[in-house]
Amino acid sequence: MFAVTRSDERRAELESLGLVPLRADVTRAETLASLPQCETVLYAIGWDRRAGQSRQQVYVEGLENVLQRLPPPAKLIFVSSTGVYGHADGAWVDETSPCRPRREASIAI
Repeated sequence: MFAVTRSDERRAELESLGLVPLRADVTRAETLASLPQCETVLYAIGWDRRAGQSRQQVYVEGLENVLQRLPPPAKLIFVSSTGVYGHADGAWVDETSPCRPRREASIAI
């Protein structure tokens, strides 16, 4: 199994977990040139305010970069937040729930 990271420090941690770390950054398309063919891809990218990139660059342009360079997997699992729904009362949330974001980070880009 492969895991992508931007950090050299994280590479050692991923190796210790039995993963093959690949150094890449979704916001820098040239770093994604050697993504391997995989049966399943788990796409779980988080925005880091310290990295100096906008949410647009990370969430929208980053995903576009990956999809343009990744050999088509049999399955792509996209992990995101339910924050766009704004529910905080413990109620069940699904695709039919109305969007009422409460935080700036949950508002559509």
